[in-house]
Amino acid sequence: MYITHINIHTGRLRRSTRDQVPDAAVLAAQSWIFSALSGGQPLPMSWAGPYHGTARIEHGGLLVTVYSETALPVLTIRVALRTRHAALWPASETNARKPQEPWSNTTVVTPEALPAPADLIVIEDALMWAWKEMRTAAAGQ
Repeated sequence: MYITHINIHTGRLRRSTRDQVPDAAVLAAQSWIFSALSGGQPLPMSWAGPYHGTARIEHGGLLVTVYSETALPVLTIRVALRTRHAALWPASETNARKPQEPWSNTTVVTPEALPAPADLIVIEDALMWAWKEMRTAAAGQ
């Protein structure tokens, strides 16, 4: 199983498998998502370095906005696990082709504040797999 991730600005597609993501990052992201969904203020993202973020459920999927230390929005990450979450795809995006679910995408808001590419992948993948595991566990109850 994999989740397809697309960077909206570059059009770069990559496939992420769960075994590529450290368990500690996924567990930290799950805890963060749980806390972030119940509050509206940006919360520190312990596995993501100096970043903070907000999370909400939109169209049944996960929408996360990541902020820099200076409170600038840096990027938005969307995670759609099922076809019914397809409306989460950015309405303004007409150039990138939406992959089949499950997918995640990143929209860069402040390029100069982006983390290093390897750190960005950890942030994206931890959020994707944390959300997937949380939703799978919820469906199994």
